Amino acid sequence: MRHRGFLRNLAERGHRGRLVGLDTSPAAVHALHDVAGVSAHLGNAMDLPYDAAAFDVVTARHMLYHVPDVRRALAECRRVLRSEGVFAAVVNRPGATPRVSALVAEVVSSAGIDIPIVPNSRVHGDNLPEMIESTFGAVAVHRYDNALVFDRPEPVIAFAVAQLSFYGVEPDSALRPELTRAIGAKVRARFASDVGPWRDPKGYVICTARQGWQG
Repeated sequence: MRHRGFLRNLAERGHRGRLVGLDTSPAAVHALHDVAGVSAHLGNAMDLPYDAAAFDVVTARHMLYHVPDVRRALAECRRVLRSEGVFAAVVNRPGATPRVSALVAEVVSSAGIDIPIVPNSRVHGDNLPEMIESTFGAVAVHRYDNALVFDRPEPVIAFAVAQLSFYGVEPDSALRPELTRAIGAKVRARFASDVGPWRDPKGYVICTARQGWQG
């Protein structure tokens, strides 16, 4: 489920089975319309538009943060899996990209905006394994330490601006241009100080479960 680049990559590398993508975004669904071997549907993870036991593998890659009822979505994933089918989910570890997060929070707070609960703080590598175990009966957890490393300001600015929606600043907000400029100024000032590349820890967790596993 989700991430059109993942499905496109599988198809282009010769995956022979059926590939299905689901997204709440019409644009994301449309982006897969020309990929041979892939079908994409509009829908949400809490009410999957598929029959029971329809798939051998179901993935949820960096998207459970955005689902209002994660346990309901996990139950749906189990419903559509065949016997011995595999479920895999990827989420960030708690406190991922602390430097970018602190920067965006500072800029947004300075504008007088009340910051909502950020998705990554609601679902993460510490609490998702228990949710999956309670649904599937058992879970295997693989934890990885990683980091984003930037040697110039532009990618940092783009990544930080992309986080604004999580902090209560939607793309059509009148404040967004001003906050984008503020983010850019702070990031460029940091690089101008010539203290080396921007490094932000971003560990992640891969949780897997199998239909029929027992705890």
